[in-house]
Amino acid sequence: CSKSKVLCSACGLAANAKTLLRLEDGRILCKFDAEGAVLSDIQAQELFSQTKRELQRLLSTWPPLPDQNIQFHLVDLNDFKRYYQLDPFPRHPGELKGLTRSRRKDDKTCEHHIYVLSGSLAPEFQSVCAHEYAHTWLFGHSTEARTLNQDSEEGFCELVAYKHMAALNQPLEQTRIL
Repeated sequence: CSKSKVLCSACGLAANAKTLLRLEDGRILCKFDAEGAVLSDIQAQELFSQTKRELQRLLSTWPPLPDQNIQFHLVDLNDFKRYYQLDPFPRHPGELKGLTRSRRKDDKTCEHHIYVLSGSLAPEFQSVCAHEYAHTWLFGHSTEARTLNQDSEEGFCELVAYKHMAALNQPLEQTRIL
């Protein structure tokens, strides 16, 4: 294992060539991470819906809550990089697992697209979904006169994800967020 150059993209450890899962975008998952990875649209949509419902309870004191105006997309690494390039920002796309693109339409309503990278284990996937949903909530509450700087926005979104992981009793994911 120590000489293997084939590493799992989820845990970073050596992956056994006989049991690994090679994703279409070239990433590799070891046997253990492949078993718990979010790879299907159906599973991803369900986990996102659960996360959204929980966060709507958390944020219910401060309406409006984004709901029907969100399109969720489970994407591979190639698509993720393509969506990132449409509007890049200082962080490198390799450091990210989720991305939110929001815009105001002519009628002043908001439209959101959330892109989450496939292949994460369910707790991390839910944490990323919580973080990205928090971006949609912030966008709906911002105006030109009332916006946060990028670090404050990211900090708020990480706090929401942390609280969500605490509610789900996921201490390892809480530690990763910290």
